[in-house]
Amino acid sequence: MTYSARLIDAMKERQGIPSDNQAAEKIGITRGNLSNIRSGRRNLTPEQTVRAAKLAGIDPGIALLRRFEETIDDLETRHYLEKITEEIQEVRAVS
Repeated sequence: MTYSARLIDAMKERQGIPSDNQAAEKIGITRGNLSNIRSGRRNLTPEQTVRAAKLAGIDPGIALLRRFEETIDDLETRHYLEKITEEIQEVRAVS
C-alpha cells in the first residue's frame, strides 16, 4: 500500500469518515482520483498530502517526505531520505 493510501486511511480514521467518497471530498479530489491512489496508479499531490496530513493529525512536513520517498527508485537515495525523516521525528519527539 502506498503512503498516499495509508495517509488517506489515517485521515479517515482520525476524522471518523466512513467512506472514500467523503474522504475524497475532504481532500478536494474526485472519487475516481482516490480510487487511482488506492490502486497505486497515482499519488496525492503535495498540496493534497498537506491537507490530508493536517486532517490526520500528522506533521505535514513528515508526510511530504514520506510521500516523496516512494517516488525515488534509487535505493541509496531513498535510504538517505528515510534516515533524514527518522532523525527529524526523533528530534521532534525529544523537543
